[in-house]
Amino acid sequence: MNRITPELHTFKWSPKTKSKEDLELVKVLEELVKDQNITKTQLTRKALNDFVKKNEKMYSDVLYGSKKLNQSL
Repeated sequence: MNRITPELHTFKWSPKTKSKEDLELVKVLEELVKDQNITKTQLTRKALNDFVKKNEKMYSDVLYGSKKLNQSL
């Protein structure tokens, strides 16, 4: 049985490119971690959860909104 090491599931914030925008984003994320007194993993998890919730709501609005339109026709 293979053991899962924490390194395999660690979120790294080193940008693949060294563009000005990527470096600025890393800087902002590091400031958020410091200001919020949370870990990088906690911030990443919260951002992903918020993203999923927002997209679920948007998808359900589109899906059910179009059904309501069809029913009224």
